[in-house]
Amino acid sequence: MSNNKLVKIFILIVLISFFEDNIYAQSVKINATNTPLNLVLIKLKNQYNIQFSFNDKLLADCIINDSSTYKTTEQAIKSLIKNCDLSYKKDNEVFIIYKNTETKISKPNSYFFSGQIIDIGGNEALPYANILINYTGLSADVNGNFSFKSKDSVINIKVSHIGYYLLDTIINSGNNMKIFLKSSVIGLQEIVIKSETQIYEDYIGKQAGLIRLNNKLSELISGNSDKTIFNILRLQPGILASGEQSKDYIIWGSYKGQTQIRFDGITMFNISTYNDNIGAVNPLIIKNIQVNKGGYNANIGDRVGGVVNLIGKSGNTSKFEASLNINTQTVNGIINIPIAKKLSLQTSFRHTYNDYLNQQVLNNTLHKDDTENNSSSYSFGDLNIKLAGKSDNGDSYYMSIISSNDNLLNNYKNTVKNDLYYSNIDENKKQFGGALFYGKNWSNAGLTNISASISSLTSNFDNISDFIINNTNYVYTSNTINSICEKRIN
Repeated sequence: MSNNKLVKIFILIVLISFFEDNIYAQSVKINATNTPLNLVLIKLKNQYNIQFSFNDKLLADCIINDSSTYKTTEQAIKSLIKNCDLSYKKDNEVFIIYKNTETKISKPNSYFFSGQIIDIGGNEALPYANILINYTGLSADVNGNFSFKSKDSVINIKVSHIGYYLLDTIINSGNNMKIFLKSSVIGLQEIVIKSETQIYEDYIGKQAGLIRLNNKLSELISGNSDKTIFNILRLQPGILASGEQSKDYIIWGSYKGQTQIRFDGITMFNISTYNDNIGAVNPLIIKNIQVNKGGYNANIGDRVGGVVNLIGKSGNTSKFEASLNINTQTVNGIINIPIAKKLSLQTSFRHTYNDYLNQQVLNNTLHKDDTENNSSSYSFGDLNIKLAGKSDNGDSYYMSIISSNDNLLNNYKNTVKNDLYYSNIDENKKQFGGALFYGKNWSNAGLTNISASISSLTSNFDNISDFIINNTNYVYTSNTINSICEKRIN
């Protein structure tokens, strides 16, 4: 091959490389000020013969401010779309512009858990249930509600309540969860009783000065009947010592009046009746008993002796229930009526038989013309009404009313020869109380409980004495009325 041919071939290769560089690696200059991206790309198409495919409306929302020169077309396109949440791909010689489909998922800083602890058998909320979440302990409130925040979306939870099996499970974050516990009261063919500290702690609770009882456990304790549930408390340590009166609670040596009794937030000024076998609160409507022994802050109670907190049943919203007890002294019953599967209306009542204590104690002849007669008449009746429910978002509420009337009449007549002594003593105690409660379950902020209550006690003592001595009549009358009333908002 001659030198001339070699030179011609070299020149041809150089020319082909030059034109190829101009075609495929041409520089691109952008000159746009507050210009929509679709117009910028149209200008580039006309100026550099670059082929595009895009959604005109989508690119019109992206405003470009750029006055730069880029070595390649791809560099220019990358720079133009970098702040517009757009992507591109090249198909042959066409640049396809499209919306970025990758979604950024932001992980929340914390997850919220809220729910209610419920008896699986009767749909009763379990107050003050013990909860352990990822080694952090807390207690449910009076309606079994709890709330908790965690950095994890899935947590391990352990729930325990006296008289129920321990529940150990895993739950996901969410609101208005229902956690059911199963009663642990089972029949045994044979049992061995021995002293073990752990069993005792499980019964009274491991916290010093705190005793917890409920209707599941109280059924197995002596002293419970359909007449008074307070007999159960007298069997507990630190509540009643020898020599103390049975009509009051002296806790840990405190003085009279320094023990507070509450039922559904209502202060009970009188816990006994003239008949010591009948208590002031119907045991059929009581669900839980909590005793705080010793002095406590105002959030629990303002008594230096102790606080006995009685919590009434919430009621069954799914089915009708009724119970009736009849004994030699009283008729005792409770009725549960579900309303639209959101509310439950409970009514409990007690009443003694007419003139249960009406009896002639003495009718003896002291002398030939002397007689002595003594008779008593007693009546007691009470009524408890509770309307309770729970909303769809987990809020709980109730209205509770308690009323009782206790009356004892003593008649005494003594005749000695021509002299007559007659005495009529009428004692009456009327107790009334009402409470309103609303528990707000905030979606991400925990729980807020608001309650208002009123309670009163009126005691009336009438004494009429009539003397006839030496045909002269002497009449003595006295009337004493004592009353107390409390209004409370928490």
